[in-house]
Amino acid sequence: MFTKLKDLKQNESFMRYFKNSSWMLAEYALKIISAIFVSIYVARYLGPEQFGILSYALAIVSIFMAVTRLGMESILVRDIAKFPDQAKAYMGTAFGLMVIAAVAGLVILSMLIYFFESDAQTKIYIWIITTGLLFQTLLVIDYGFQAQVKAKYSSIAKSIALVISSNIKIYLVWIQADLQAFAIAYAADYFIIAVMLLSMYLYQKQVRFWFSFNKSLVRPLLISAWPMVLSAAASMLYMRIDQLMIKNMLDAHELGLYSAATRIYEGWVIVPYVISISLMPAIVKLKSSSLKQYEIQMTRLFALVFWPGVLVAIISTFFVPSHNQFKRT
Repeated sequence: MFTKLKDLKQNESFMRYFKNSSWMLAEYALKIISAIFVSIYVARYLGPEQFGILSYALAIVSIFMAVTRLGMESILVRDIAKFPDQAKAYMGTAFGLMVIAAVAGLVILSMLIYFFESDAQTKIYIWIITTGLLFQTLLVIDYGFQAQVKAKYSSIAKSIALVISSNIKIYLVWIQADLQAFAIAYAADYFIIAVMLLSMYLYQKQVRFWFSFNKSLVRPLLISAWPMVLSAAASMLYMRIDQLMIKNMLDAHELGLYSAATRIYEGWVIVPYVISISLMPAIVKLKSSSLKQYEIQMTRLFALVFWPGVLVAIISTFFVPSHNQFKRT
């Protein structure tokens, strides 16, 4: 066993991807800590009803967030890893498509909320958070770093942004701010991430892709994107529809209690996703070189993702409080 570990340590390719995954996992570990402590701290301050309204607004916007990313977190990483000499064109085209999708999503969501949401205050909160759609277009920088197996830089940028965002929310609790201030803070999360990614991008002197929109790449990207968009929409609806139903069928109070509990669950769910995305460049290259080795390594990857999830499910089943221990506050 120790011999195998030593061999892996001496394998430059393995260590490169291992370090890449480690940076991403460290970033998401910080996100999990934030989800558990900061979100629950905010939830305790706002109370179930107000936190329920905020969670309702975030749930609606998150569906559009997932769709307007156009699945580029997978497609762009794959294509740049496959065609590194065309990285500038791919990033510029993806950025342009994401900007168009973000503007369209902003308009469509604004119209839907205007006509179908009855509560005036909730409309305002949703509209405020919706502005984040425009700033998430700069996530294309993050995808570029991932494709180059340089997730370290985007992870550092996003971790700094998370620390800043978390401190802002703690400060808002300290000064006893109102719910609208928290809606602005959650919208600002995307702006802060964009600023940090842009700063790291300029610091690392990456390729200037802003005006490198290539029309010939639009069709291939969109053909690859539409299954990912459908998958992202279905996945996000699956994860958020319960919150929308609780808000409309019960009330914001019940949604607040439910949303506080789901923060812990969502923290874990992101881990398998991070492992898969961080290894995407290696998977693409392995499939091109050896189909047999690709199948073997994919089987190991599925096991790595599946069994820890089973362990978490077992621990959660036996250690969470029983239903009758929860009371409406």
